[in-house]
Amino acid sequence: VFLFMAEVAVAAVPEEGKQESPISEEVSPEGRTKQSPSSKSVMAPTKVAVQRVASDFGQLLAACAAEEPDIHMEADLPDETTFFVWRVLFQYTGFGDSPLGRQLRDAKVPGVLLELRFPNDFPYAPPFVRVVEPVIEGGFVLPAGGVCMETLSASGWAPATRVEGLLQGIRAQMIAGDARLAANPKATHLYSEAGAKRDFDYAMSAHKW
Repeated sequence: VFLFMAEVAVAAVPEEGKQESPISEEVSPEGRTKQSPSSKSVMAPTKVAVQRVASDFGQLLAACAAEEPDIHMEADLPDETTFFVWRVLFQYTGFGDSPLGRQLRDAKVPGVLLELRFPNDFPYAPPFVRVVEPVIEGGFVLPAGGVCMETLSASGWAPATRVEGLLQGIRAQMIAGDARLAANPKATHLYSEAGAKRDFDYAMSAHKW
C-alpha cells in the first residue's frame, strides 16, 4: 500500500516542482482585474524529494518489521495524505541500561516519540526533527523539544544521509548526552513545533552552523 501511495505521489508532482496556487482576482476602480498576491507560484515537493522520502520510509519500515538488531523503533505516518511528516518511536529497549532507558522502563513509558518533517527539496536540505513526548532533559534535547545536532543544520547536512542512520545517531547522541526524564515528563505543553524551531534556530546561531 505504501509503495502504491509513493508511485501515485510521484506521478502527481509537477515536472518543474512548482504549482500554482488558486488565483483570485480583484476589480480595480477602473474596472480592470488584477491578480492578488495569492496567485504567486509556490514550491511543491520535487520528484526527487518524493522518491527519496518514500525510499527512506520504506527502508525504515522494513528494518522495523524485520526487527533488525539495534533498530528498536516504530514508524508511522500521522497524516495519511502525506508522507513528508513521520512519527518515530524510539522504544525504551533501544536506550539499553542508560539512565533514560531505566527511567522509561520503570515508568512503563514505551519510549521517546519523535516527529520528522521533510522539506520539499529533500535530500538537499535536512529534515526538521523534534521530540513530541515525554519531556526530556539533557541529551541535546532543547527546552521546547528541538534536537541540537549539527547534522540537522544546513551546513552539517549531507544529501547522502539516510534517515535510518540519522535516527540511530540522534538516539546515540541522547544516550551520550545523559538524557533523562524531566521531573514532570507528561508536561508536553512545554513542547511545540514552533518552539522547537525557535530553539533550533537559536542553537544554530550560537554554534555558527
